[in-house]
Amino acid sequence: MLITILLIFLSIVLGSAARMSVGNGLSSRWATYPPVAAIILLAGAWPILEPIQTETILLHLWMVLVASLSLGMGYTQWENRTWMMCRYGLPSVVLLALPISLGLLGLGVPQILYVLICLGSGAFYPSRQRAFELLRLREASYQTPIGLIAVDSSRLAEACLGAAVLGGLIFL
Repeated sequence: MLITILLIFLSIVLGSAARMSVGNGLSSRWATYPPVAAIILLAGAWPILEPIQTETILLHLWMVLVASLSLGMGYTQWENRTWMMCRYGLPSVVLLALPISLGLLGLGVPQILYVLICLGSGAFYPSRQRAFELLRLREASYQTPIGLIAVDSSRLAEACLGAAVLGGLIFL
């Protein structure tokens, strides 16, 4: 149980860090999102002690592809709540539609929560500056050995989005 909680926590932090590193320009989208999504899906599958079947591998590849494309592609209108909810909510539905329709994945609470969390993280974008101010955070930039890291409302929203879209894969 403790290992499961630790894996969930690490998956959420890893998803958040991946999105923030791309947002800060420290890594490229396609060198970051697919490996992180694959690692998180494998972390979610570790308790399964049965041999991995071809369907499971294909299901994971589908989820890696859709989650990576969801974050890496598309037109973004940061201040349009409806657009941002569609921008991140619809891909989460697509991510789940194929495996559910093929009977590889059931429709349960984790799947519904994943879609709702993706919708919520898209809805959060227009409110990011207000949340940043409520948390009494200050915008700043820090020079690190790996590059310049910005701390601002956009990074806060990116952290939430990465945690939702990538980190949430562990529940599927």
